[in-house]
Amino acid sequence: MNDDENEKISQVVVINNRGGGGGAHHSSGWKVALADIMCSLFASFFVLWLIASTDPAVKAEIASFFKHPSNVPRELGAHDSKSAKQVDGTAASLINRSGGRNQSKDKNKHNGKADPAKHKPLAEILEELKRKVKASLGDNATVTFVDNEIIITIKGDTLYKPGQYQASAKDEEIIMDLADVLVDTDQIIRIEGHTDDTPTNSNILETNYELSSVRAARIAWIFNIVGIEGKRIVPTGLGQNFPIADNNNAKGRSKNRRVEIRISDITVFDEATKKAIFN
Repeated sequence: MNDDENEKISQVVVINNRGGGGGAHHSSGWKVALADIMCSLFASFFVLWLIASTDPAVKAEIASFFKHPSNVPRELGAHDSKSAKQVDGTAASLINRSGGRNQSKDKNKHNGKADPAKHKPLAEILEELKRKVKASLGDNATVTFVDNEIIITIKGDTLYKPGQYQASAKDEEIIMDLADVLVDTDQIIRIEGHTDDTPTNSNILETNYELSSVRAARIAWIFNIVGIEGKRIVPTGLGQNFPIADNNNAKGRSKNRRVEIRISDITVFDEATKKAIFN
């Protein structure tokens, strides 16, 4: 036997036969595929559950994000903007992100800039507001003058659906019209949100304090966008704590659901109040 034959005999041949004998069932590849499928099903059912249980306003906001992911999250309420400069959903695209009303609506009277040097006496403002409110809101709002203060009282049911904080486009246009009267003035504007004593049914806001505060803050934001200086606006949410009627019946609760816009010269505030509000 020569050297070549001895070398061949010394080699060890290992044969690994996985093709038969039922060994394939020990593979773990199918487990990965099953895990992927289960994760996908779970994600799908989770999304469906979220859609079914989410407030419509939140749905609109989520939809807006996916349509325009580059946009910064917007202020209170749900919008679906068509451009980076325009807010859609608030007064039917009448508000411009940079301030004032959109040029396309020929409503951009102030372009977000007021004339602080111009002063109107309360009596003149009162008459203008009475005309505006009567024409746009009719019996759904009142304008009174008490203790050197103009008080616009708007029925909450006029502006908001139960648990909601954003008025319709038409009603927010009315709010903007009121702001037009107040832009070139120097009075202080307090915006008070009031509710009845029924717990809120909002999925976002848990208490009447929050609901009334957000309603007041949204009106303040619209006023500011139109051109009223932010330091002149004081939004407050008072919840159910200052009823003007009996909460034990539907008629009384309806009266208690309201927004009050109070316009007054800063001179009506004592020094302690000025410091508490404006300092």
